[in-house]
Amino acid sequence: MGKRKRQTDGSPELALPSCEGPKLLPFKHRKSPIQRGSRLDKHRSNASAADGYVFQVRIESKQYALKVFKFHHPEAERSFRSTYLGSTCAIDKDIFYTDPFYAERRAYGRIQEARDEGRIGPREQIAVKCHGYIFLEDQDRLYLEEKEHLDFCTDIIDTSLREVLGNDVRIRAIVKDLETDRTQINSKTVRRTLERVKRLNDLKIYNTDIRADNFVNCRLVDFGRAWTEPYDVLEFMDTKYPKEAYTWRMKDFLNFKEMIEDEEIKTTLKVFVFSRRQLRSRGKPQEPHSESSKHRRKRNK
Repeated sequence: MGKRKRQTDGSPELALPSCEGPKLLPFKHRKSPIQRGSRLDKHRSNASAADGYVFQVRIESKQYALKVFKFHHPEAERSFRSTYLGSTCAIDKDIFYTDPFYAERRAYGRIQEARDEGRIGPREQIAVKCHGYIFLEDQDRLYLEEKEHLDFCTDIIDTSLREVLGNDVRIRAIVKDLETDRTQINSKTVRRTLERVKRLNDLKIYNTDIRADNFVNCRLVDFGRAWTEPYDVLEFMDTKYPKEAYTWRMKDFLNFKEMIEDEEIKTTLKVFVFSRRQLRSRGKPQEPHSESSKHRRKRNK
């Protein structure tokens, strides 16, 4: 990727996604050159990077973390979503609720929305700060694929997905603060970490993937699997299965309790959750059983 030339396409890049709900604005310096530094998630193999890859970059003399996303086909969640939504499932709608890129944009869009409305203080950081989204240029993609040997799952882009994307298959990325300190979640920090998760839930952002390595300096940094209301499956559950909807909204607390146990954090903090049997397993909904292998690009790939 090295240094990137200025974008010249001049096409408008607006607040997205275009569905109902919160939206994220593009990064204000999206046309400025990007100088790539080291990969921040190099402890993960390319195959195990879930939703994408994270780099340290310099833009306009400032250091950022740049999360570069893989493509994701809505068909991978069709079985789960159709269980609740039936024939109303459509790829041009499903993509906004299943693609990790859009999941992050909706979550961070809600955080910015709350800040603009005064529900979050000007200096309050309940998650690692996001500065907006950008699209990478072709030379960036070629560098990352050929020099870094990264897989962006472009092989899943069929005619239907290309059409939904408006024929725009540029590599997508989100710009975030580069956190240099690495305060761990421990007995002294666990309480304020939980408070930040509660604040996100109060804003109707449900991360659904709470685990220690999704936190940086005791703040969530990864929202690739987040459910941010309005969320169509939750709306259906509210109508037909209110108890199930409630358990989904409590999922972050169960996962937080599991994280305390997994990390052996000594604390007197009590996290109220339902029993394990009442909630689904940690992470995203179970993979459909009938999808084709082409669409079944699991998030551990």
